[in-house]
Amino acid sequence: MSDISIIGFDDASIKTTRKPYAFVTFDSQQSAQAAISDAADGSIVQPINNLFQQVHSADPVDSLKRQRSNKSRKQQETHRAEMIDICSRTNLILQVQSTHVDRLVDYLQSIRRTSHDLNFEIEGSEGAVTRNMSLMFLSVCNPTEMALRLGEDQILSRALKKAYVVHSGAKEARLNDDTGCETVAEILLEKVQDYYGENPESEGEDRSFKMHAFPPSNQARLLSAIERVEAAALSSSIAPMKMDPRLFTDIVSIVQVCKYEYKGSEVKDDALVMAGLSPSFISNNHNSKAVLRDGAVNRAYFKLKEAFDRYQRDHAGINIQTFENSVALDCGSAPGGWTKYLAEDLKCKLVHSVDPGNLDVDLDNVNHMQMKIQDAIPILKEQKCKINVFVSDACLHEMIGQLEFLLLAKESNILDENTFFVLTLKCTTGYSKASFDGQATKVVNILKERTQTGGVSTYHLFSNKNGERTIMGFLSKDVLEGMLFNTIMIFG
Repeated sequence: MSDISIIGFDDASIKTTRKPYAFVTFDSQQSAQAAISDAADGSIVQPINNLFQQVHSADPVDSLKRQRSNKSRKQQETHRAEMIDICSRTNLILQVQSTHVDRLVDYLQSIRRTSHDLNFEIEGSEGAVTRNMSLMFLSVCNPTEMALRLGEDQILSRALKKAYVVHSGAKEARLNDDTGCETVAEILLEKVQDYYGENPESEGEDRSFKMHAFPPSNQARLLSAIERVEAAALSSSIAPMKMDPRLFTDIVSIVQVCKYEYKGSEVKDDALVMAGLSPSFISNNHNSKAVLRDGAVNRAYFKLKEAFDRYQRDHAGINIQTFENSVALDCGSAPGGWTKYLAEDLKCKLVHSVDPGNLDVDLDNVNHMQMKIQDAIPILKEQKCKINVFVSDACLHEMIGQLEFLLLAKESNILDENTFFVLTLKCTTGYSKASFDGQATKVVNILKERTQTGGVSTYHLFSNKNGERTIMGFLSKDVLEGMLFNTIMIFG
């Protein structure tokens, strides 16, 4: 037994379609053959033969000779055809975090409902070749303008990583070798002359390009390929592409939209690539990502800003002016991002900011009550306060606690009859989107059972973590005359 080594096993503890197995290697072929023979004729002594039912020789299989199943081949061919069809209509690609795809789809649809000057269709999405990233495909009347507006949207900065303006239609090319990159470079250089003709403002100017490549690991190879193709075409009429990553007037986008790995005798590395030229759509006067990274106050501030922006877009008749001169209560307010938004943007005349911690904001219309909310409510009741806006982003052990504090404030008679509320529900159990959505739905149903509500909406904001949901609405059924409120569930 000294010449036996166990090199791998599978206990099949959660599998029902195959038996447990182990891989065993012997120092000599003679020993292996003896073990197989002994197992076959039952000569292996007890209790060893009770450990297994069958013994087979395992010959290594050459991976180059492995064949794919017809089902796998058909699925890949169908997916490829679908992607080619999507690319034939696409002229704008968005690179987005995979966890934000559904949220981005919902957000873009809400933009389309309210921005009549933006005409676009969402053609589809695809898991990208890089980890945790996906690509979203759009057909847009003016892709450059759309890319510029999306890039300046502070709300989108958490989800949208980069935009690529491309020409419709995909090209088969391999970006992991020089030949494929040169193929893409030739296509781009052929389009340069037409591009200058379509953009007459470029005549007489010193035009330069910045490259946006995806995956970015291909960028150096693509830049080298453009140089080689340009050098080989010096005698032709093809206009050169001056590349300048800092002082650029235009952008060249190259995106590998999908990649297929083939097995066995079909081994090859195939991919679909889209490319395009466009005027620069990067704003030099705005950096929303830098703003969001500027401290916890600003991150919290944009969370509440996103919530109000979304609610206004989905409920006609509600806008920022609706809440001017209100009295607000911010529960769990530290470090002060939500308090800052209420005091400055919503223009509340007074904000009761309740949190035992310190605030990083110092405003004249802010009353910092450095205590727990259950201690602050009796004081506000004694002062005969009437709260018009109740918000809470407090971190609680139980999600239902957010609802309990809102109802406690209502029962203590410190809330106005039409109080508007914003609550962050932080799910502490479960892992899936369906689980988190279901928990949020239960809280909303409990709220509707215990008090009158109007215009209740549930959002999965870009600023929310995967297990967070934001619910908003009024503690009244009749908020605006003639306005019918329905519960809106918007999950991403």
